[in-house]
Amino acid sequence: MALAETNKETSDRESVLIKIRTHLLARREEILKASSQCIKNRIGLAAQTQEIKDEVDCASATHNLWMDTIHSNKRNNELIQIDNGLQRIKEGAYGICEECGEEIPEKRLQARPFAVMCVGCQEEKENAGKLRTGRCIVDEVTGEESLKEN
Repeated sequence: MALAETNKETSDRESVLIKIRTHLLARREEILKASSQCIKNRIGLAAQTQEIKDEVDCASATHNLWMDTIHSNKRNNELIQIDNGLQRIKEGAYGICEECGEEIPEKRLQARPFAVMCVGCQEEKENAGKLRTGRCIVDEVTGEESLKEN
């Protein structure tokens, strides 16, 4: 009986990995298409910026280029995470927490297919990135302050 349960769990896990891999590949394709379109748009915006004589129009075009760069960077970061996830699937390491080595729950992987840590390890990492000063917590990355929880 225990062997049958183990085989079913393995089969279920493989099924989940196939679904996640398919989702990652589809998302990767979406990002590549969006990036291709973005490059075409940026070339057009850059050309427009060179021809614009009005300062307001030039500022607007520059702002559009800047926003496009921000979105492009986000897509590139997501693409890196997708490629890392696909590589972990290929190596058989996908779904294993990089910190503690335990299996990452299926629900977490479905919600965050790029997850490389279980919730506990992720929370520890995030909390380690915050400085505690008196009653406030200061995030080292953003510099944001929040009240200390008791």
